[in-house]
Amino acid sequence: MIGERGKAMNKCYDLIIIGGGGSGLSAAWAAMESGVNSICIVEALHTVGGISRASGGFFYALDTQYTRGQPDVPTVGEAVKQTLDFHHYEFLNPQLVRHWMEESKYTISFLESRGFAIKSMGGKQVCSHLLGAAMGTGSMAKLLIALGKELTERGADILLDTSAVKVLRDDNGRISGVVIRDTTGEEEPITCKAVILACGGFMANKELLYKYFPDYYTEEAFQFPLKNMGNGIALAESAGAKLNRFCSICVENGFCFTRTNPKEPGRIHAATGSVWVNSKGRRYCDENLWQLNYSSKALLKQPGKIGYSIYSRETLETALTTIAGPMASKEEYMDYLIKFSAEGKHCKFADTLEELAVWIGAKHEVLRKTIDEYNGFCEAGEDRDTGKDPNTLLPLNGGPWLAVKIYPLFIDTIGPVVTDEDLRIVDDGLDPIPGFYSAGAITSGWLGHDYFQFGSNLSFAFTSGRIAGMTAAKELG
Repeated sequence: MIGERGKAMNKCYDLIIIGGGGSGLSAAWAAMESGVNSICIVEALHTVGGISRASGGFFYALDTQYTRGQPDVPTVGEAVKQTLDFHHYEFLNPQLVRHWMEESKYTISFLESRGFAIKSMGGKQVCSHLLGAAMGTGSMAKLLIALGKELTERGADILLDTSAVKVLRDDNGRISGVVIRDTTGEEEPITCKAVILACGGFMANKELLYKYFPDYYTEEAFQFPLKNMGNGIALAESAGAKLNRFCSICVENGFCFTRTNPKEPGRIHAATGSVWVNSKGRRYCDENLWQLNYSSKALLKQPGKIGYSIYSRETLETALTTIAGPMASKEEYMDYLIKFSAEGKHCKFADTLEELAVWIGAKHEVLRKTIDEYNGFCEAGEDRDTGKDPNTLLPLNGGPWLAVKIYPLFIDTIGPVVTDEDLRIVDDGLDPIPGFYSAGAITSGWLGHDYFQFGSNLSFAFTSGRIAGMTAAKELG
C-alpha cells in the first residue's frame, strides 16, 4: 500500500529499497518474485518513476526476439568487448558489464510479462504502455506508475515524500535499518535485513556537478526537471561503501529553442546538411555524430559551451525536408524559425555571412574561411577536418543564411558507488557489505568517460534493479 506520507506502515521489513524509479521498482519486483514478502520502497518525490519517467523507452538489450537476425547486433561477448574497448577498460568492471548484458534479455521478458508492448527499431527495443503512451520524452511514465500500483496490490509498501537520511549497520557490520524523514522533518528508524540503494544521480545538485564535472557542467544546459540531489552518495559513504573519485555524465548534443513546443524544430541542428561551428566560427566536430555523448563532449569544450549549426538556402531546404513529419510540416518549422530569428535569441537569418558572423560573435573572415574550406571538402569528396561521410557533404552555396544555437542536454549522472557483478556494495577492501546493494544510476562500473550504446541507461536501470533484487532475495534466504 501507499502509506501516509512519511509514515512507515511497519517498523520492520526484510528489504528496504531507497528510490522508486525504474531501478527501484524493478528491484522490488525481482525480490518479490524471488520470495521476499516484506518490502518497503522509500521515495523522496510525490510519485514513483524517478528520472526513468522522462525516458522515451529505448532499451539496449541483447539476444532478444527483436534483435535476432538484425544486422550489426553483437553477441554478449562481442558487446562486452566493444564496451571495454570503447572505454579503454577505464572505470569498468568487466564482470558487471557482462552480467548486465546477459540479463538484459530477461528484462525485456519481464516487461512483456507485465503487459507492456515492445517494438523493434533498428536492433533496439522500445517499450510503450499498452494504454497508449507514445514513444518520446516521458513515454515511460505510465509504465512506471502501473508497476508501482501492481507492487502495492501485491503487498509492498511505498512511502512517498519520504527521504532516507541514514543507513544503519549492526555490531556485526550487517545492514540493520534505515532512518527516514518526512516532509515536516520528523525522523524515525525502520528495521530491515537488507537495503538496495536505487536513488538515482545528482543532476539537481550544483555542488556535486561542479565537483565531478568541472570542465563540462554549465547551468545554461537543458536538463530534466527532476530534483535528484544525490543523497544516496552520503548514505552509501556513511555505511562504509567504497566510492569512486570518478563519475560519468550522460549528455546529448543538445537541443535548440525551448523544448516545450512540439512544433519547434528542436533537433534541426543535427539535420542533414548542417555545419557546426563554435563562437569563433570554426568547425569542431563531425556533424553526423548527432546527439551522441562524445559529440556533446566536443560541444562542451567550445567557448561558452555552445555551438551553432549553419545552413545555406539549399541545405536548409534539405534539413527541413529531413525533419518534417507528424509533429510539424516544413512550412510550420520555417514559420517557427522566422519568428525566433526576429527575436534573435536562438536563431538568426542573415543575407550575408558577415551579418551572420556578427550574431555568432565570430570574425567574418574566419567564418568565411571555414565555409570555403568546407565547400572545398564537398567538391573533393573528402572532409579532412573530421572525416565526415562523403555522402553527407552538401556545399553551402549562398544565402539567405541561417545559424541555430546548439545547447547541451544533461540527462543524468552515473556513479560513484562501487559494487561487485551481483550489485553488492563493497567496502574499501572490495569486500561486500552484508545486506547492502545498489542499482541504477548511482552505481559505478558499467560506464566510463562517455555514454555508450543508445538505450543503456534505461537498460541498466531496470536490469541492475532486477539483479540487485534477486541477489538480495538469495542472500536473505
